[in-house]
Amino acid sequence: MPGTNRSGAGRGRSTLLALTAVAAACFAGRPALAEPQAVWTGVARVVAVADVHGAYAELTALLQSVGVIDDQARWTGGRTHLVSLGDLLDRGADSRKVMDLLMRLQREAEAAGGRVHVVLATTRP
Repeated sequence: MPGTNRSGAGRGRSTLLALTAVAAACFAGRPALAEPQAVWTGVARVVAVADVHGAYAELTALLQSVGVIDDQARWTGGRTHLVSLGDLLDRGADSRKVMDLLMRLQREAEAAGGRVHVVLATTRP
């Protein structure tokens, strides 16, 4: 049929939009600052990850290998700042587990003097 998208790309895009909306709603509960903080002091180190795509097992293995979490996925990074640069969701089967982990780690990191910064974005046009 002319004009019909048979590739499934439209369905994938709407799934991505729905998951992004859920993620934004979950992270929206964080208190907003009057002016976003642009300079951080006392940071032990910065660990950045990108393109997780719901790969929970791989993410936790990576975070354990750099000493940010322990084998129970609890924050051990101290004053480390963990930065997630988009594409958390979409392809992997464990997108919700990834979101839940990062939301919990935000609280645990802050209590230990660190931070988790989540950039909700996609690297695809």
